[in-house]
Amino acid sequence: MNEISISAAGCALLDFLYTDVDLSSPAIASLWSKRPGDGGILPGGLVFTRDLESFAGSPFSVLRPRLVGDRPPDRVNLGGPCIVALLHASQLLHGPGFKMRFHGARGNDEAGRFIGSFLKHSAIGLEHYLVKPGQTPSTTVLSGTVARGSHGERAFINDLGVAADYSPENLDDVFFGSDILFFGGTALVPHLHDSLEEVLLKGKEKDAVNVVSTVYDFRNEQKYPGRPWPLANIMTGGGYIDLLMMNREESLRISGQENTGKAGQGSKPSGECDTC
Repeated sequence: MNEISISAAGCALLDFLYTDVDLSSPAIASLWSKRPGDGGILPGGLVFTRDLESFAGSPFSVLRPRLVGDRPPDRVNLGGPCIVALLHASQLLHGPGFKMRFHGARGNDEAGRFIGSFLKHSAIGLEHYLVKPGQTPSTTVLSGTVARGSHGERAFINDLGVAADYSPENLDDVFFGSDILFFGGTALVPHLHDSLEEVLLKGKEKDAVNVVSTVYDFRNEQKYPGRPWPLANIMTGGGYIDLLMMNREESLRISGQENTGKAGQGSKPSGECDTC
């Protein structure tokens, strides 16, 4: 049996989970978003650290105590739709006949060392998981109740860290020489996401199977509120994606359609989205 190689590129981070957060407290309520794209905290949604800092006029190191006090997170998890999916695949396909590699970047900080020590016990090859000066990508997850009838709510604050500088140039011949290329959550790796069509085309030129798993594209939703996300252009292009995985909300936002039935038929014509 010939060895099947899988290379993955995309989102890998640490989730810092805080439970029982009083999301309706005055300190936190002042940081809730007032209008779309303003950089405030979103109920059930994600905001980037840099945007929250601009919204609040303070660095996140100052904002964190306002959000969670001086307590440590209740849990720390390996997160990111790319690395987690690859880890699950490695558990299912562990053994001879399969080779899996992750291509991405983590910081030279404690969080990066934590991820490295965790993954070294897996079957995933880490030679191409670069260690760069700076912060490891992370998401602060606030979980608690708000005033609206004490319903549970969560909010996510994402720090891109060194993933902000990870680019398609970091994907080498080893990556494109794999049988299966998996791109997971690239919306949280901006340069890679903006060049996704280019790398998918290269994958097809190398006769690879291209697999894409989406995550909510908060960056393009902020730039183009109410418009189909740029991934729609790839879907209506040259057929570079062999398998596309997304949830209901993502399918609607990518296609620009109003229901899943129409989303399954394809995206709106590109002329209906002249800014994407």
